[in-house]
Amino acid sequence: MEQTRWAETSGGVLVVRGPDAHDFLARVGTQDTKHLVPGQGALNAFLDKRGRVQALGHHVVEDGNTTLLVLRGQKASGVAAFLDGFLFMEAVELEAHDEVPMFVHVDAGSGLAPFAPRVENPLQGTVRTFDGADESGQPVPLLLSFGRSLPAHAPDAAWVDAAEMAAGVPHAPSEINDGVGPLELGLAGAVSWTKGCYTGQEVVSRIESKDRLPKQLMGLCGADLAAGADVRLDDETVGTVTRSGVKPFAGAIAALAVIKTAAVRRVQQGDGTLVVGEQTVTLRERPAAQPFDLSR
Repeated sequence: MEQTRWAETSGGVLVVRGPDAHDFLARVGTQDTKHLVPGQGALNAFLDKRGRVQALGHHVVEDGNTTLLVLRGQKASGVAAFLDGFLFMEAVELEAHDEVPMFVHVDAGSGLAPFAPRVENPLQGTVRTFDGADESGQPVPLLLSFGRSLPAHAPDAAWVDAAEMAAGVPHAPSEINDGVGPLELGLAGAVSWTKGCYTGQEVVSRIESKDRLPKQLMGLCGADLAAGADVRLDDETVGTVTRSGVKPFAGAIAALAVIKTAAVRRVQQGDGTLVVGEQTVTLRERPAAQPFDLSR
């Protein structure tokens, strides 16, 4: 049997316990999680009052009183400190576990739906995470396992990185951070448009209702695009490279960048080209992005 490709990563798990745990997270998160039952999961974001992302996690309901937030690339203790500021009279305990062993691997037939979990205990399980894309651009389901032993066979970190880069999968903290909102990251799938109030909702709703994304995460094609480099259009800085691929697939997205929406639209309409350093780069849509639909 062919061995699955995998790569070690890092992150934490925040265990939210208590009789009010589910209601508390449903109140403060962007996702409608009240309908979830034990064994189900969803992508959930937690914002500040400016609508900026403070945490993005795999929201996993373990039982009637316990929910897990699986946080790739994020410190559970930091997320716990942020959420603690929203606790009032709720009977909730926040138990942070930083540096939980994690690895991303190709789904070899788990049968899990997107963002669905399979959890043995609060610190051991697997969730289906963002899909990657292979050398031909076809979607590749990926799993994020936490608290498990690493596979015995050698990792293929370069391939997994290329698959995530080809699909434009955002990482924390390079893309998922407090400088952007969920819609700017293409994470409309983490936002409920019907659940009611949550911190930052006014900003998110205003962006959706007026179709006014100030900036957005896009893919770039080019060679040796360093993270932190400026993206320019007509000698004006319009964005920043957030992450570059280790060894991207030929012709696929090689780097991610947050770019002003006005500049994105100009380039898409054929009005100018983007430059990083002295190199002209090609703008690419991210297959993993989930654009919001104004018809809803």
